[in-house]
Amino acid sequence: MLFFILGPLLMLTEVAGEIVLPKIMASMIDSGIGAEVAGLGTGYILSRALLMIACIGIMIIGGIGGHFFAIRASVYFSADLRQGVFEKVQNFSFKNIDNFSTGSLATRLTNDITQVQNMVMIMAMRSPGMLIGGIIMACSINKELALILAFVIPILAVLIGLLLKTAFPRFGAMQKKLDNLNSGIQENITNVRV
Repeated sequence: MLFFILGPLLMLTEVAGEIVLPKIMASMIDSGIGAEVAGLGTGYILSRALLMIACIGIMIIGGIGGHFFAIRASVYFSADLRQGVFEKVQNFSFKNIDNFSTGSLATRLTNDITQVQNMVMIMAMRSPGMLIGGIIMACSINKELALILAFVIPILAVLIGLLLKTAFPRFGAMQKKLDNLNSGIQENITNVRV
């Protein structure tokens, strides 16, 4: 449980740095270089550069820690999920066992749970922070240009929905082929002894 808390918090630290860093750079350019022309901006530019270096250091710590704890959280989550699925399969009735091939059950216990593990590690922890932080920074930098997001995000949502609608049937067909492949490999390995 601790990994599920520390992972996102440290990852949000890295995401916040990725969002704040361009703002610091913009202030360095807008205020510092304009003042440098008048001979007054060297100290401001240096302070912004040091602030950027400190921000990058915090981002490195947050990134390494966030990925470390996200990997640990996703691995423990997938191990618990795999254990739960395995116990459920062990309690299947004969009717259920007849409905699922051994290759299909092996695919569920290996490939499918690995896909869930990757989703937990990457999408569930990092993507929401980037989305929310990006919207906040876009609105804080330029509200008029940020209104474009109000039009683009729904269009992207519709396009992603259409993509998923066409991808899911293909994913189902791929899963069936993967189940058949696992069943064929199992038969070959079983027949090696014969």
